[in-house]
Parts: sequence; structure tokens; C-alpha cells
Amino acid sequence: MITWYSHHPGGWGWGWWPGIVWTILLGALLAGAIYLAWRRPALAAAGPVRPATAAAEAVLAERYARGDIDADEYRDRLAVLHDHPDSTPGP
Repeated sequence: MITWYSHHPGGWGWGWWPGIVWTILLGALLAGAIYLAWRRPALAAAGPVRPATAAAEAVLAERYARGDIDADEYRDRLAVLHDHPDSTPGP
């Protein structure tokens, strides 16, 4: 009986190398799936807006509502918050 992995002297079959390539591809696919499953909770927890940015926006809105800052300053500072959500304000 001759199969695709046969070592027949006539050269029939594919030989052993497709099995190695297939094993490497399946291993890479499995490793990628494990990595994505491990990373997914961390990516979902990040969310589109960071809590610190939301808190800063609330404080800014309160200052605008009290009249501490005018509309132009409110828009400018809000734009800075949206451009740099991870930066901390200066002194």
C-alpha cells in the first residue's frame, strides 16, 4: 500500500516535510489563539475613555458651570484632555 507519506524508492508520495510544515503552522495558530484569549480581557478593560479623563472632564464642566472659566477656555482645555488623555496637568 502506498500513501502520501510513503518512502517508496520510485519517489511516490510527498515525503516527511509537509508533516513538519503542518505541525509548525498548527503550533503557531494555537499559540496565537492562546495569546489572544489571554490579552482579550486586558483590551476590553481599557475601554475607549479612561476614568481619569472622565473625572477631569467632570471637574472642567463644573468649573465652567460655576463661571470660573469662560467658554473659550473650557473648549481649549477640553481639547487638550482629548488630545492627551494620559498626561497629568501641570502645577
